[in-house]
Order: sequence, then C-alpha cells, then structure tokens
Amino acid sequence: MKNKSQFWMLPTSTSAGLALVPSTEETSDALAAANRTVPVRVTMRQPRNGKHHRKYWALLGEVAKNTDLYSNSAALHEAIKLRLGMFDVDTITDTAGNRHRSIITHSIAWDKIDQTEFNRFYERALDVIAADLGFDIEELDKATNH
Repeated sequence: MKNKSQFWMLPTSTSAGLALVPSTEETSDALAAANRTVPVRVTMRQPRNGKHHRKYWALLGEVAKNTDLYSNSAALHEAIKLRLGMFDVDTITDTAGNRHRSIITHSIAWDKIDQTEFNRFYERALDVIAADLGFDIEELDKATNH
C-alpha cells in the first residue's frame, strides 16, 4: 500500500535559489523524519481559487445568454472542451451487446485539476470565446463585474 501523505509547502527564494519550505508543523516534522539519502517525490498542486472558478462560469453564462448557439453555460462549457481537444473517444458496449462510440470530455473539477492547470484552461477558453464566437473578453469581464 502506498503512503499518500499530503503536506503543505511554501515556495521561497534563498541564497542558493528556489526552495520549498514547510508551512505547517506536521509538514516540518515529516520533512525532518525523511531519509536524507533517498530522493523524495514531490507533486506540486496549487489549490483552486473559488473566485476564479465562479468568474469562468459567469463569463460562460453571459456568452450563452448572448448567442443562439448554446442553450446554457454547461453546453458552452462542453463545446469549449471539445474545441480544445479535452476529450477521449471510447467504444462502449451497451447491455444488449451493441457497440457505440462515445465522446467523454475531460473534467475541470476541483479534484481533477489544480489552479495552475485551470489557469491554462481558462486562458485557452477565453481565446476560443474571442476567436470562434467573436466576443470581446474585456467587455465580458465588465458585464460580469469580475
């Protein structure tokens, strides 16, 4: 069984360059107990920003409201993910044994992508809204008061 401990670190600058510094006593204790002759694998994930997430959905709502192409923000969201190639195509067999091709879009749920990944997705989504749908992002931003 793998030990999946989660610890919080703060990136900081030192005279030797960049470093991660424990941000809690638990993290500090775990780091102190680590074997210093064996590398430690670190996966960096930045916590999601709720305000940024709500801004995304507000922008989508404004676009959906001002176009006849999408009935709501969820439909636009799925279209954006398709446009960005954020999907898998799979073959699914139904209960009668019939095979069907299915498109499954990737999730942007909080447990699926961190804030860094969401930032990249958000910028690419804005590019799609501007380039493909002709919306002015600054005007959308003003309209949603974010």
